[in-house]
Amino acid sequence: MCTLRNSKFKDRQQQVTASTGPDDRIHIQCEQTLRRLCGRAGLLPSSFILKDELCKDGEHAITAGGFADVFSGTYKGKKVALKALRVYGNENLKKVQKSFCREAVFWRRFSHPNIVPFLGISDPKLFPLCMVSQWMANGNLLVYLRRYPRANRLNLLVGVAEGLLYLHQIGIVHGDVKSANILIDDAHRACLADFGLACITHDARTASAITTSTAMHGSIRWMAPELLHPEQAGREDSRASAESDIYALGMVILETFTGKIPFHHHMRDATVVLDVTLGMRPDRPGSEATALGLSDLVWSLIEVCWQTAWRARPRIDFVLQCLKEAQSNFVPPEEDELQSGEKERSDSEYSTDDEDDARRPFRRGEMDTLAAGTSERRSDDRHTKILQTSRNPHLIRSGLLTSEPIRYSRPFETRQEPRRRRRVFVLTSCQTRSHVSYSKNGPRRPMRRRRMI
Repeated sequence: MCTLRNSKFKDRQQQVTASTGPDDRIHIQCEQTLRRLCGRAGLLPSSFILKDELCKDGEHAITAGGFADVFSGTYKGKKVALKALRVYGNENLKKVQKSFCREAVFWRRFSHPNIVPFLGISDPKLFPLCMVSQWMANGNLLVYLRRYPRANRLNLLVGVAEGLLYLHQIGIVHGDVKSANILIDDAHRACLADFGLACITHDARTASAITTSTAMHGSIRWMAPELLHPEQAGREDSRASAESDIYALGMVILETFTGKIPFHHHMRDATVVLDVTLGMRPDRPGSEATALGLSDLVWSLIEVCWQTAWRARPRIDFVLQCLKEAQSNFVPPEEDELQSGEKERSDSEYSTDDEDDARRPFRRGEMDTLAAGTSERRSDDRHTKILQTSRNPHLIRSGLLTSEPIRYSRPFETRQEPRRRRRVFVLTSCQTRSHVSYSKNGPRRPMRRRRMI
């Protein structure tokens, strides 16, 4: 990535933007102009480029996402994370570079306790397209919960909602809300990461230029139905929106209490797509999740966020209000209850670490168990999928829920699991079968044995 050398226009405009308030009219106009110019030219002001004192630790990535490789490094004596986009070909690099520069102008202005701090762009000699952010030693949300099983999950979810509220208030759609993009800082606060990258990876002009891995397909489990099947929802494209962020946040709330990714019992993402478009949603977890804070209020909030009609989903400020109320009414469980829950979780046959573990082959006996559970779950209602909700007065008073259960306008057919056929051999009186007997020196001569029926 290069910067303007002969002209100082972008640098001067960046100074004007930094000297005014974020709500100032001049600030907004300068920012919009700067973003438009950077997107057209594929250039950034020199203040965005971190040239001095930025070093990469090692030659190998510590982790790989769906469209980027993450390296660790140091900047001014502090540890940082370097996320480098995987782009192949010089022509494709120019396409992605324009979109990357346009979004980087927004990343620089973000300042919130629940947003991962964006420090700048690495030197193009180090990586062509690479964003530098603060290092989060506690890892993502699920890794943190496995390390600290007694952590207050509602407190973490309130932080996630506050970060998403900040983005929506300034007109930014995250586009990829999931546990892997929620990092925990040193103060044990949940921070949103990878905001705005969905605009680059999901853009039709740049999506084909970015090399993606199978890990990116794991985001399907958090995608709203209108993103998976836009024609069915009456939309022209599958662009992410604030409503799709709310749907994904509902999935994040669920996996925060279960410790597993959504639809963890499905090995293939294609099965998840089929279930979501048919109106299927995960079942409510058991008593272990209830002891951790999954009350009736929180579960009814999750179901409202999961509605197929994207216009009927709540706004993020209402979600934050419900989570804060659930947090104020939450009583932490006793140590005995947590130990019993941890024992039940350790004894379970299937535990999911991340989205890649959901694609491993089933162990022996798992397929029959999952098939029996799936058929029992789908046989509860053969004609209409009813969204079961609690009669919480706060949800009903807001107008999002009525006293009657919400019904999907489109009925669906339940799918029966295929029956396993057994091949039976019947030998008549005229049929024979050869049997080979074995000894220490090897197989003997086949013996003809007649079986009468």
